[in-house]
Amino acid sequence: MASSSIFAQQLPAADLYFNNLFFVNPATAGDAGCPRFAVLNRRQWVNIESAPMTSFFALDMPVKGKLGVGMNLVFDQTSFLRNVKGSISARYKLKLRNNQHLSVGINTAIYDTYLNFANVKAEDYSDDILLIGNANRALAIGADFGINYQVKNWQIGAYHSQLFNNSKQSYFNSTLSSYRMQAHYGGYITYKKMLNESFSMLPRIGFRYLPGVYMQADLGVAMEWKNKVNVGLMYRTQETVSASVYYKINDMFSFAYSYGYGLQGISAYSGGTHEVMLQMLLRGKDKDKEEWMIRQIDSLGLTLKDLDGRNKKLDSLNKDLEKRVVKLEEMSIQYVDSITILRMIQTRVKFVQDSLDQVQAPQMRKGKRYVIENIHFEFNSAKIKKESEITLDQVVTYLNAYPNVIMEVDGHTDAIGSDAANQKLSVARAKAVVKYLVDHGISASRLSHRGYGETMPVDVNTTDAGRALNRRIEFIILREN
Repeated sequence: MASSSIFAQQLPAADLYFNNLFFVNPATAGDAGCPRFAVLNRRQWVNIESAPMTSFFALDMPVKGKLGVGMNLVFDQTSFLRNVKGSISARYKLKLRNNQHLSVGINTAIYDTYLNFANVKAEDYSDDILLIGNANRALAIGADFGINYQVKNWQIGAYHSQLFNNSKQSYFNSTLSSYRMQAHYGGYITYKKMLNESFSMLPRIGFRYLPGVYMQADLGVAMEWKNKVNVGLMYRTQETVSASVYYKINDMFSFAYSYGYGLQGISAYSGGTHEVMLQMLLRGKDKDKEEWMIRQIDSLGLTLKDLDGRNKKLDSLNKDLEKRVVKLEEMSIQYVDSITILRMIQTRVKFVQDSLDQVQAPQMRKGKRYVIENIHFEFNSAKIKKESEITLDQVVTYLNAYPNVIMEVDGHTDAIGSDAANQKLSVARAKAVVKYLVDHGISASRLSHRGYGETMPVDVNTTDAGRALNRRIEFIILREN
């Protein structure tokens, strides 16, 4: 019997790559927002002698926002064929519009391929193939290219591995000159759909293509609980069905495991395919933590459209609570709507016009906290929503009617996110309100601002309605000049 050629995939494939796309695509280097180190070990066809075993080591990090860098090291051993690939990656991220980013990445790689016949069981140990010495080892230089597109909860990517197709070059000398590097192509589509506040669904599709040899697809879905645990199933065409579990141990470490059951005849003789991954995120100071927190909130699938829908529901509830007074042990806060403010102004105008001393304007009292409803901001931002300007314009009118009033503007948040990030956001929102008032004619000398973050809640932080009440802007009359 004789064979002229054998075709096979040269690059190893893993099941857990959806948990860290940098394993396959250089365009995702630094996407975690902080230094990230990951180790993955894959043992295929357990219990079969000389079955493939692969280890991945990956380190990547962002550099000044738009740039990202990383390193990958892959050890792949199948019987007497061993491949080692080391690569250095760089990516550039371009913001297209709100919630849309396009990244391109490239890496340079060194391939070390070695035929180790030390443990070969042969009928004839004088065979020339076992005696070729140093000719059984080859070094090659290559490159990979990838693109990655993100829009809201979608992520779409494609990559071209072994960019320098060495099909016309001898990979090994002597009798093995027909082993050559071939270009490989791949891609993926992932999506995150929030089902409720705790659960989300993660459909995933991946593919690999070797021209003229094979086309393989990964079709999978996972269910995730509170961005901490997910359990998934995946079907790899013509190969395996696998089940996986991912567990986020804490803010730094996460662990994942996958078991694959082969669909070919070989599955009757093996213990399946096992894959384990450990990932570590190395976060820096508060700024890095805040940026990471924002990405985690985004990953929950809470799009601006979803938040606008929730705000509309909260606004309808607020209309039924316009005159609610929240009494706490150390403070008293009165909720005031724009109609009440207009009545104060009208009474003041009547007082000035008629010069009637007995008419007392129902002015806000000194030292008391007031929350004027319907002042809303963009999600996780200090940008004032357009619909809030009507209410703020009434505040401007009130301050013009009472020119001697000195006012403090205080910002408050709910308890979602870190203390430092919430404190910073509350100060920024209070400052934005002061700027709006100043831009509309109120003297800056009459206004001051402070932020209290999540330290002064007026309701619980375990419900949407409670958190909505805690996110507020307060006005305090300090004095009258």
